Amino acid sequence: MAALLAVSLQLELVPLAYCNNPPLVGSILFFIRDSETRYGIPNATIEVYENDKLITTLSADDTGHSRFDAKKKGTYVTKVKAEGYRLLEGSNSLEVGGRALELDVMLPPLTLPKELKGGTIEEFEKDAKERGDIIFYGFIVDRKTGKPMEGVQIQAVGSNIKGISNDRGFFLIRYPAPPQPADPDALSPLETYTFEKTGYKTEEFQNEFARPGAHGLYVDMELGSGKNIHKNPHRSLQPVPYPDTKTDKSKEQSSQEIFFSEAIVKAARVLGDLSFVTL
Repeated sequence: MAALLAVSLQLELVPLAYCNNPPLVGSILFFIRDSETRYGIPNATIEVYENDKLITTLSADDTGHSRFDAKKKGTYVTKVKAEGYRLLEGSNSLEVGGRALELDVMLPPLTLPKELKGGTIEEFEKDAKERGDIIFYGFIVDRKTGKPMEGVQIQAVGSNIKGISNDRGFFLIRYPAPPQPADPDALSPLETYTFEKTGYKTEEFQNEFARPGAHGLYVDMELGSGKNIHKNPHRSLQPVPYPDTKTDKSKEQSSQEIFFSEAIVKAARVLGDLSFVTL
């Protein structure tokens, strides 16, 4: 299966003196990832095209990372192939000027991770709403290695509820939701979540709505000290996506497709508009 990315490089003209050995005008650092777990996908193949002509083929390393160096301005299309993943098409426009851009490519797996199989999340969602609970879950990955992180301490700060990630980087905590406003249009209570592990920067997500139901979050962690603060005022946590295999995929856009677009915009750390659609 393949993912298609159109990359428009708007660059300075290359001086004539460098025609025989043109300098680099920009680079794209690919991180090929599983859309459901955020694990890096090792040995993915990346084909780079210019004007419908294949100009190079790259291979991701065992962490899912690869690099393309551009030596002239133009529009480049990439096809990312990985065994066991569905087709993902996308386009974006990136301004590159002598610097490296990080681009996360999220590929949907043909098989869901065991934590999300069999309607598990749907059952959690229904039960949590009936009981007035919050179920907070997701996957945690080392940003550099693309590997799941075990032993990360998770805390819902306002509620003082704690949990820990397992060997697959998966976590799940459940706790009673705070009292909700009687007016359905009123602002819900807010919660702060922290993710901590020795040797890594703390990741803190502030101002998340604390509503009854099942809510998911993907977390990348980096080696180092200090804290990365993610301020998301008045934004509800998005459920970790799962496909509805009982419905026709040609109908309205699924929550999975919408989540891909949102996650890629956050993770890519580049300028430009990105939109991705599963087929």
